[in-house]
Amino acid sequence: MTAIQLNLSLDKSFVTDQILVLRRGDYGYQEFDATIADFIPTGWDCRFKGINNAGESVISEVEVTTSGSDSVAHLGFKSNAGSEVGRYQRAYLEFSKEVDDEMQIVSTNNFIVTVIGDVDYSEEQANETVNFYNTMVSTIEEHFNQTLTEIIDYRDDGIVEIQNILDGLVTTATATKDSVAEALAEFTAYLNTQETLWTENYEAKQAEIILIVNQLAESLQLKSDLENALTESAELNAALQTKLDEAMTTWEGLEERKAEVEHATEVALFAGESATASKNATEVVRTNTENLRATLQAWLTNSNSQLASATQQITSMLEAIDTGEIITREEFNEIMATVQMNVPEFMRKIYGIKINTNDGSDAGVVRTDDSADWVVYAGFDGETPRNDADAAMRDFISKPYKDAIGNWYVDIKRHYTDIRKTESGTFIKRISLYPYPGWTLSPKFKNPTTGKLLDHISIGCFKASSESSRMISKPGKYPTNWTSIVSFRTQAKANNNLAPGHQQMDFHTRMVITNIVQIVTGTLNPQEKVLSDADVHGTAIKALRGLISESYDGVQPSRLEYEADGTTVKATNRIIFPDNTNTRKYRVGQSFSGAGGTRTITKLSWTSNPITSAKELVVWVDGAPYKTAATTAHYCQGWPTGFTKDIAATIGTKTTYRIKTDATIEPLVDGDGNDLPVNGTNTVTNREILYNDGTQPFSFYGMENLWGDLWEWVDDLNINTLEDGTQEIWTTDGGDSNAFASNLFAAPYRKLGYGAKTSESWIKDVGLDPDSPLLNLPIQTATNGTESTYYGDYYYRSTAVAPHVARVGGYFDNGTNDGLSCWNLNNTTSGTHANIGTRLVKMASV
Repeated sequence: MTAIQLNLSLDKSFVTDQILVLRRGDYGYQEFDATIADFIPTGWDCRFKGINNAGESVISEVEVTTSGSDSVAHLGFKSNAGSEVGRYQRAYLEFSKEVDDEMQIVSTNNFIVTVIGDVDYSEEQANETVNFYNTMVSTIEEHFNQTLTEIIDYRDDGIVEIQNILDGLVTTATATKDSVAEALAEFTAYLNTQETLWTENYEAKQAEIILIVNQLAESLQLKSDLENALTESAELNAALQTKLDEAMTTWEGLEERKAEVEHATEVALFAGESATASKNATEVVRTNTENLRATLQAWLTNSNSQLASATQQITSMLEAIDTGEIITREEFNEIMATVQMNVPEFMRKIYGIKINTNDGSDAGVVRTDDSADWVVYAGFDGETPRNDADAAMRDFISKPYKDAIGNWYVDIKRHYTDIRKTESGTFIKRISLYPYPGWTLSPKFKNPTTGKLLDHISIGCFKASSESSRMISKPGKYPTNWTSIVSFRTQAKANNNLAPGHQQMDFHTRMVITNIVQIVTGTLNPQEKVLSDADVHGTAIKALRGLISESYDGVQPSRLEYEADGTTVKATNRIIFPDNTNTRKYRVGQSFSGAGGTRTITKLSWTSNPITSAKELVVWVDGAPYKTAATTAHYCQGWPTGFTKDIAATIGTKTTYRIKTDATIEPLVDGDGNDLPVNGTNTVTNREILYNDGTQPFSFYGMENLWGDLWEWVDDLNINTLEDGTQEIWTTDGGDSNAFASNLFAAPYRKLGYGAKTSESWIKDVGLDPDSPLLNLPIQTATNGTESTYYGDYYYRSTAVAPHVARVGGYFDNGTNDGLSCWNLNNTTSGTHANIGTRLVKMASV
């Protein structure tokens, strides 16, 4: 069999109509040849990457072998990439290999991938049909016009015959009962015949047109430059269906008028047998037939107009498709207002919660719609507990992936939100992939320049770090702190020299995340209410407390170690601390800073002071040995990123451990000052495993530490604190990160229709602006929430009459004050701190 041949290039501007055909559910057609211009793939690892028809990120390992020439690669999939029928939104090949300890990555231009259904094509047949859409688009208009011609000709012939009958009735000067009855019988018989033939013809033509439109949907999916193909084809199908339904309704109306004529005539004829009665009956027939003629003519005119409109709509759409255009959002909304789209069932599903703003207990939040019966557990380490949200979230959140410049993201897919408050105090939050009328689309899913829809927003998996003055999202890094919101903004944009769309976390994006977390977990307080499965651990454990209970206080060494001369401080990889409440919070894997910079704890052990015999904690760290001083305080820092990247559950964490309080006390040196081997926590029996003490990071669908660890600056949220304590909230429409600026209270910024909470306390409720319903900050209430009711998160603000900026989530020593909705609005733009970082975000490209 001849394999499919692709001719590709590493030049992204090279446009190709090359097509790869896959088959759903098996490994058929998953071998192909590829020639990549000016590139020899031998020795490179290859991956197929793309976004399939369902909006899912697909990454498949590909085996590379040569096929007669080094420049021609024979490629075979190691895993199935054909899971969803339809055209991939985009697809390309990525090649990578390590050169001089540095990973090199190159990728081809996009090519077309279509996944066919269960049709039993041979490979040769598949190759012959890869370009079927080229002829499909050119024949749709021909089929449609042929159908319209047949319908119009048939109808016009019928109209002429009906008019002949009506003309005969109207021109009759006198009429007897029999002649009128005979004419009516003939008229009725003719209409019945016409109705039968029309119905049969209508159903046949309707089926034919619907089939063609469905084929059009398939061809649209194969158009590589139409990212909204599924939606547009469904709109077209529904619009055509509406036109045909209207035509049928008109015929049904004609039948009703026919019955009306019969009834009126019978009443007149049988009212009396005189000539006057006969004459009156004739007049009734004449009047009614004239009305019928007018009705029929109006129907004819209306039908012609409707069919002409439908023809124009189809023709215009075909012309737009042929030139690579898509319909506008306004056109889409106009159709949506009256027509229900034909979209897959999974897109129609709604997931939500209903919040009773007057009930702070667990019962105050109720799951609704298709998520009403969800049970969601979190897992530790390799556990895979029950999580009913996982199936749905595959359509909303991608798996973590590394982009072309090495940053790790998850993509939150485009979706729509119903968020509103009722007069009774019920707060409704619902999300769906389907754009139900009146629902809101976040501006993060719309290109601010072209207005075209974007299929996702990319969220950095980890707290942001810095690399060559550029913000990154990579595992195994120390989160960057001591940086202002303005400087972070600059660092994020520095990535745009490599790829467009980078920014730091912003108000609109954070609220998109917040809504999803609350709906998935079914609570406003996930850090306290999301549990592990009690059947696994014997008891339900709070799994998402996050990194909230490290020690922030600096601790000085209890003593130093010296060289043999007794006076020179020794450079070591260990620091000796006193045993106290702060040092007992130290965990293997966390980071802290001192004279040696930021380091990661690799081991803990107990020793005793050789003079006082006091118990001491020895902290062993990575990196080169260094010297410290007795007065140098060591501080906990943000946890190194990527701690949770290998957990099995979509929601969960890894266990951490510390040194047991009763672990063996081990001397560090012998009597001659020589180092002794120390086991400490390297021995399992000395470890105390920790599950929920607030000292470990967590992950929510690949997003690590959405609260705790370090505060995150939130861009595009300016607070104007007034003399009366009012906290005005100012933001842009959120779509254009180039417009983000701090301390700006004029266009393009606008003030929300409510002010933020004016007192520092536990949060009970959040505000809602009808023009920006997704943006919900804490508001002032008559009574406050508590640590265990409502949101269970604390709110901070400044009373200083000045501009302020925002941060969210809390930090590693803030305890249960931290959380998904914990906001702090008391910083100025120049503010920096050891406990504040941010997160990288990337807008999708059209």
